[in-house]
Amino acid sequence: VFYSVKSNPAPPLLRTMLDHGIGLDVASAFDVVAGEAAGFPPERLTFCTKSPSPDDIAAALRCGTIVAGNAAQLTRWIQHGVSTMGLRVNPGIAAG
Repeated sequence: VFYSVKSNPAPPLLRTMLDHGIGLDVASAFDVVAGEAAGFPPERLTFCTKSPSPDDIAAALRCGTIVAGNAAQLTRWIQHGVSTMGLRVNPGIAAG
């Protein structure tokens, strides 16, 4: 189970998540720093965002898992030395 930090990055809430074995879904450098400050180890931080800034990329490299959303992101993360990552797949199935 992973909690999305962008929904509420309050330190007491993040520490509660840590204490209960929950990981963090992080999408920015801010989210990574918040997770680290709360005591999360890298293996409990999963980074995923569509358009990471240079600061986001640097922070993502400290996370245990990086998720690529498309082929261009996959290539970019490989260029940054990431060898193990998740891949988001959208099968093109629309709702309704």
